[in-house]
Amino acid sequence: MDVGEVIYVGAKYTGCWYPRKKAGSTFQQGEVLGEIKDYFGPVLEVSWAEKSDVMLYQIGSLCVIEGDPLMAYGGHVRPC
Repeated sequence: MDVGEVIYVGAKYTGCWYPRKKAGSTFQQGEVLGEIKDYFGPVLEVSWAEKSDVMLYQIGSLCVIEGDPLMAYGGHVRPC
């Protein structure tokens, strides 16, 4: 499939990344895509879908540093 506009999301905090979607998963605007928690459990950041899309990739590491890339997603355009 061709992919339209791609949205890249980076970590705004250092902590533990807990994704809610896998590469290839589709989702609707407003769905939670993942969250970063501190090392003791409280949520530091929640990543929401800006639009209905498909997950292209996401970081596979639990530990993330502020500024690290977390994921990229893009809109379906058409099958190749």
